[in-house]
Amino acid sequence: MNNPTLSRNLAGIGIIALGVFAGLGSLNIIDSGVIWSKWWPLLLIVVGGLIWINDRRNWVWPIFFILFGVLGLIKTLGYNSDFHLLSLFWPGILVAIGLSLLIKQRGVPSVDGKAQENIFAMLGGSESRNTSKDYRGGTITAILGGAELDIREAHIKQDVVLNISVFMGGVDIKVPKGLVVVNRMSAILGGVDNKADTLSDKGAPILTLTGTVALGGVEIKY
Repeated sequence: MNNPTLSRNLAGIGIIALGVFAGLGSLNIIDSGVIWSKWWPLLLIVVGGLIWINDRRNWVWPIFFILFGVLGLIKTLGYNSDFHLLSLFWPGILVAIGLSLLIKQRGVPSVDGKAQENIFAMLGGSESRNTSKDYRGGTITAILGGAELDIREAHIKQDVVLNISVFMGGVDIKVPKGLVVVNRMSAILGGVDNKADTLSDKGAPILTLTGTVALGGVEIKY
């Protein structure tokens, strides 16, 4: 299992677990308020771990979330209450953003020739260009982040499906001219802007978009 797939599965399990936790609290089966007040920093640690698993070159934000998660646990468990976590949070955000700007190479998308796409972006961005000689679709997941995909140089010989999941994020896809794009996505407080051809020409390959976009957007263009 590669990193994007592992990160996607772990994120999905985590979201389900939070939903079950909230539901049990609403049903008064557990005292979710007391549990959350002590252990909420674990969520920051998990988020940092997911970012690191997905892209081990990105060490700034994983360190930021894990560090503040540990500091939060120290405070909520009563080992040290002399500092205010929120007062440290915003300076930490500024430092992390500054480090990201210094070390991140912007405008240099990753290039690969894989037949199937597997992109996962969480609390960050992903920019990639696919030049496959036999492109067959794949998956894109963006959670509180953005993903840009350029398949204008990919060869699409048959109808393909691209499954997209977006939560409070965005996905931009550049497709080759002549490719027919059919939108089958579900939108919840979000939208899909398809600027590509939607009418099938005889013999033209079709890219079908499936999945869900919630509190975000997907744009397809040439």
